[in-house]
Amino acid sequence: MRCVRVVLLLTLAVGVAGAGCSVRTQSDPESIDRRDVPFGLTDDTAPRGGDPTPALGVDSVIYLFGPDGLVPVTRRTDSAAGPRRVLRMLLNGPTDDETRLGLSTAIPTGTTLQGIRVKGRRATVDLGPGFARATVPDRVRAIAQIVFSLTQISPIAELQFELEGRRIEVPTGGGELTDRPVNRADYGPTDRLVDDPTRDS
Repeated sequence: MRCVRVVLLLTLAVGVAGAGCSVRTQSDPESIDRRDVPFGLTDDTAPRGGDPTPALGVDSVIYLFGPDGLVPVTRRTDSAAGPRRVLRMLLNGPTDDETRLGLSTAIPTGTTLQGIRVKGRRATVDLGPGFARATVPDRVRAIAQIVFSLTQISPIAELQFELEGRRIEVPTGGGELTDRPVNRADYGPTDRLVDDPTRDS
């Protein structure tokens, strides 16, 4: 009798252990803590359900010259371009494709950006010595390009200019020199700023 009882207890123990090792099924999915997921089964770089699709780029605008005057040119950038980035794009001049379309710049090649400061509605642009190489007519057009390119960025509405840290006078569209901040109204209508190929260099 004692042997039968021992065999019965062993049988019950094996049965319980076997039940504990069986795979439990369920009809509904159950979330588990991320820390309990085996290594390598998650991918943090994959898009998650419900997340917005990443932006493919945004439009940034600079102003170049076309046959009929100053025109806005859209550049596709990976993120919104602030004043410094917009100005660097402008100083780099037109792309090959833009040149083939007849677009040009009056800003001298090699003009560098020394710095830019924005305070309220005014931006102060500090240009490198290369800008001084521009002729007077080209300087009018170059300043207009910079003014229009930067004032399309809120809240900038007017610009003060420096050359290597020193405030300079700049020509307005009418040809007069001024050391006050300038704005778009100082250079309109922009079709008057079109380069005249018959003028003296």
